[in-house]
Amino acid sequence: MFKQISYGERENLVSVSKDELEKTLHKQQFVWVDLEKPTQEDLDFLNKLINLHPLSIEETLASNKRQKFREFPDYVFLVFHESLFDGTKFSEVELDVFLGKNFVITAYAEKSKSLEELKARYKKQPRLFEKGSVFFLYLLFDSIVENYFPIIEKLSDSVEKVETEIFSKADKKTLSRLFTLKKNLLKMRRKINPQRDIITKLASSGSEFISSEYILYFKGIEDRLIRISEIIDTYREIVADARDAHLSMVSNKLSEIMKLLTIIATIILPLTLVTGFYGMNVSFVEYDLFGQRGTYLFALAVIAIIATTMIYYFKKNGWI
Repeated sequence: MFKQISYGERENLVSVSKDELEKTLHKQQFVWVDLEKPTQEDLDFLNKLINLHPLSIEETLASNKRQKFREFPDYVFLVFHESLFDGTKFSEVELDVFLGKNFVITAYAEKSKSLEELKARYKKQPRLFEKGSVFFLYLLFDSIVENYFPIIEKLSDSVEKVETEIFSKADKKTLSRLFTLKKNLLKMRRKINPQRDIITKLASSGSEFISSEYILYFKGIEDRLIRISEIIDTYREIVADARDAHLSMVSNKLSEIMKLLTIIATIILPLTLVTGFYGMNVSFVEYDLFGQRGTYLFALAVIAIIATTMIYYFKKNGWI
């Protein structure tokens, strides 16, 4: 079932039959047709009314499409991804938009947060839609881009948390969290850049459907996307620096451990030599200079002197 808003006749998005939709489209006034989980039959019907190109029909039915902007004789076809973030992982909703001179068709497989906000906004301010299809497209993109800022705030909190963790209580999971954060930032950047290209085309009046009066609106969205892109690049640099700092600290800690073990081994080596010498199973008069007890105490004294001398030398040179 199609859902439709026809400005001036309805105050809400309501389900309509195909006959009702056909009558509305023939009135040459602005119509928003909302199509959730479109089927081949739905698109074939719309094709009879507004002459959809087979390529755009095929792409609407497909999934996991790249974001794009394509212009056809009677309409512009856009694929836009709406990003969602729950604080740990990204998800996305794919929006297909057909923009004509007096109509907008939105098609999607999953609920779109931005579209739901737009429907709620229409209930409060229905006169916003009297400006037509291009202004509707601006409102849709404006809502999508505005929803990026809460995501940026969550990513910012994650960056600050990881930075603090590195210099206070870094553990084995810190590196994993760094790579997860880096991956999330990369995903966000990959979504933003194609959207910038689409908005740039709209802002440059590269389409006959975009009148000059709306160029500034789309340029405003373009500026916000550039700002978001720059913020993401900054966070990526911070994460990269934090990762390098973490790896450097781990390497330094490992070096300190190896240095300590080397010092211990170096101290023990001559002590082992002394104990090995006096532990030989031989019997010579010259060997037993101080008697059995005296020789034992002499060996302990030699060991203590060697150990003390080496520790003093290491400390003097700043090695321990």
